[in-house]
Amino acid sequence: MKINDRSNKYLKIETLLGFFLGTLLFSACTGTFEQPAYLTPTPTDSPTPTETIIWFPATSTATQVPTRQPEPTENLHPSVTEILFRDDFSNTALWSTKAEAGGNIAYGKNELTLASQEPKTYIASLFAPAELDDASVEISSNVTLCKSEDSYGFLMRAVNGMNGYRFLVNCQGQVKLEVLKSGRPYTLVDWMQSGQVLPGSPYQLRLRVWMVKDELRFFLNDVFQFSARDAVFKKGKVGVFARQAADTPVTVTFTNLIIRAIDPEFVLPKATLKPTATRQPKYIPVNTSVPSPNP
Repeated sequence: MKINDRSNKYLKIETLLGFFLGTLLFSACTGTFEQPAYLTPTPTDSPTPTETIIWFPATSTATQVPTRQPEPTENLHPSVTEILFRDDFSNTALWSTKAEAGGNIAYGKNELTLASQEPKTYIASLFAPAELDDASVEISSNVTLCKSEDSYGFLMRAVNGMNGYRFLVNCQGQVKLEVLKSGRPYTLVDWMQSGQVLPGSPYQLRLRVWMVKDELRFFLNDVFQFSARDAVFKKGKVGVFARQAADTPVTVTFTNLIIRAIDPEFVLPKATLKPTATRQPKYIPVNTSVPSPNP
């Protein structure tokens, strides 16, 4: 009897639990859910457009320039032909020689030496056999005593030692061209530095002048230095000189003279501007190979 009562009790409990669970399930299936609230977006102002930065702007296409054809380099070296005169200085009758207190001109072994011993003394010697108009003349020089503004060089188209053209090389490594008129020098090309001349002594050079009509071109060691045009002297002799500027003596030796003719087919280019002559200080002449007018 007690067993049945207990069974009924458990049955009731199970029934109640089943009812309760069924109620919950039914409520879950039929319950009402709240709809979520959606926010309506508030309209905003449109962003103001900004200017776009062009970091690499386009460039216009360059106009094509016609390519300039290179012009041929002017041949500044003399256009020469046969040898007219050659002197190895073995014949002691071709150049003037003289000894004076201020300076000496004397032959050595196949050479002619000019030595000046007094300040501002100018000595010169001319080559007697040749009187030239158009020609190429070259000679070797060897300076053994020379300082500062002391100079030496060429005479060309010279009437005598006081009249003609004078190409100077000084002992500071510079070159110059003058025209002598009655012993007074006038500058045609002023002092300019030469890469072929080292300051001081001893020093050897090969001097060369090329003369055609009124143009004179000058070379040292076969390297072009400058050119000038002047029509004062059209022909004359060639010579050499030495000039002492300070208290120290000057000694220079010349040798191996060669005179060549100019190619007759050579055509001289158009004239350039004529240099302006500048009067220079006068130097005391010591001797020349031919009589000269008093300066």
